Amino acid sequence: MLKLETLVFDLPEDVLKRKWAGDFEGEIALIDALLKKELPEMLKDRLRVERRMAELLPGRYCISRERALEMLRERIPDFQEAELDSLELDRAVEYIYIKGEKFYLHSFLNTLLKVHPDLAARAGAAVPGERKVLDETIAEMKRKGSLAYHIRLHGRLQVGEEAFHAGAHARVHMPLPQQCAQQSEIEVMPGPDRVDGEDSRQRTAYFERTMNENVPFDVEYRYRNEVRYADPLSGMCPASPVYPNAPAPMDDDLAEQYPHIVFTPYLKALAKELKGGETDPARIAWQFYEYVTTRIRYSFMRPYFLIDRQAEYCALNGKGDCGIQALLFITQWMQSRQGAMTGRNSMWNPTGGCSAIRAMAEAPGAPVLRSAGNSISAIWIPSAWWRIPAIRPTLIRRNSVTALIPMTIRRVKWSSMASA
Repeated sequence: MLKLETLVFDLPEDVLKRKWAGDFEGEIALIDALLKKELPEMLKDRLRVERRMAELLPGRYCISRERALEMLRERIPDFQEAELDSLELDRAVEYIYIKGEKFYLHSFLNTLLKVHPDLAARAGAAVPGERKVLDETIAEMKRKGSLAYHIRLHGRLQVGEEAFHAGAHARVHMPLPQQCAQQSEIEVMPGPDRVDGEDSRQRTAYFERTMNENVPFDVEYRYRNEVRYADPLSGMCPASPVYPNAPAPMDDDLAEQYPHIVFTPYLKALAKELKGGETDPARIAWQFYEYVTTRIRYSFMRPYFLIDRQAEYCALNGKGDCGIQALLFITQWMQSRQGAMTGRNSMWNPTGGCSAIRAMAEAPGAPVLRSAGNSISAIWIPSAWWRIPAIRPTLIRRNSVTALIPMTIRRVKWSSMASA
């Protein structure tokens, strides 16, 4: 099993030279040669992770510059090549070099049309219906104080035909929602061989079978999701706790968690600059939140596995999707509160039942923040959790799938229905 925590280590210079020159075949050959040498085991573990990344990275950057211009002109007939150069200088287009030639991320066009209204208008792209629904949802939540939905999801995972081998033994884990402040009435339909308990740190449905035929793995579940709203920074806290049944933070949620929640020198300096002379913890958290949501550009990302030290990546490159931005916020807040308390790590399952998130504990009498995959979700003001404003709420979203299976996955499909 690959040891992902080793992503916190830098790579040898000769490996990096081949990687960012786009010589991935040469990088893999070099790693294979290095693994035969007497190296520290932790460096070998890092190289094994990098080898897998080198196999996968080129496949995500599959659009040549010529094809990128064709795609842009299909949507915007008068688009000029100089505009693409300008977008690259503005860090708005994601690309790498492969054997000396630029190749763009497969989702580059979707990012441009989502983030740049001027380009979307020239492309004749209407405002996405999802955005309108989200804006209306935020307004309704603020007006009513809360919103609740019953959500039913069906997930399917299947091995790619090119990787299927009759008689192979498969072990598959697919994520499930966990009982928490916002999620309740969870019901998993029959089908999995085992379902983890609701107190599991990462709850999954487990399947194990000898695959004589390429039969897909299916899981279906439903739950109630209630999101409540309050703005403690504006004095809008209601008289009673927003999440009365949610447990208080654990004692030690300020520790680093390799490989992505890492208090690097750059992130420490950034936190100090953003904090300035502010001393109120809630205001400090708000300044971090403002920085992440207004200074970090939204961008579709390559798979998280292919990004080293994700919080610092977000800060250095000025871009990230909802999860990467949330991770930067979490890391900044945690390291800014170092010395305020001690404790141990804890996990809290977010709205929607996707990836796990961290609670951030504080000294008695001070606020603490929790963040979900695509918004900051709650702030701890002693004895209760309160909702804080979000640019986008986490009411309805597609789930991701984790599969521990030694085969290529052909497709992962999630469908959902939600009702008030």
